[in-house]
Amino acid sequence: MAPEIVNSSKGHNFEVDWWTMGILMYELYYKKTPFLADTREEIIDNIKHKKLEFPDDDEEDEDNKNLKYFKNIIRKFLKKEPEKRLGHSKKNQGARKVKKHPFFRSVAWSKILDKSYESPYVPKVDTKKIRKYLKKEGCKIGVVRSVNDEYGKLAETDLPTRVKRAVERNESKFE
Repeated sequence: MAPEIVNSSKGHNFEVDWWTMGILMYELYYKKTPFLADTREEIIDNIKHKKLEFPDDDEEDEDNKNLKYFKNIIRKFLKKEPEKRLGHSKKNQGARKVKKHPFFRSVAWSKILDKSYESPYVPKVDTKKIRKYLKKEGCKIGVVRSVNDEYGKLAETDLPTRVKRAVERNESKFE
């Protein structure tokens, strides 16, 4: 949650999306959230007040420009004040500023727009294995309602049916 969401009295705008982008990038690289704590209250306090830190801050970034640019864009996405955050713009031109950041220097935005980028990784999916698990009796896919749920039950969803249909519909694409 961006600080402006935590401070619900202020309200929020599209800048929360840039905050979320920064959090996601941080989590994908470091495999943890930057404001992690033991309780919800501590997490909220960290979001509001804790200075952003990187686990490898003591290492030299000078030799690795990509890591230097990565940390720079994360710092800019995770500014506590939305009006100082990368992506903020009064004329709604924030995405242009993001695209011009050196971290994205090698991205061909036109290729993304016309969907002509080749995927660097195409997963091989074993549809027989997926079907086997979906057919298993008692196999449930869903989300845990809460940590304090005394039965640890999964929230009811129609996800198994939707996944099964999607696999059947796209089976030829996975082979």
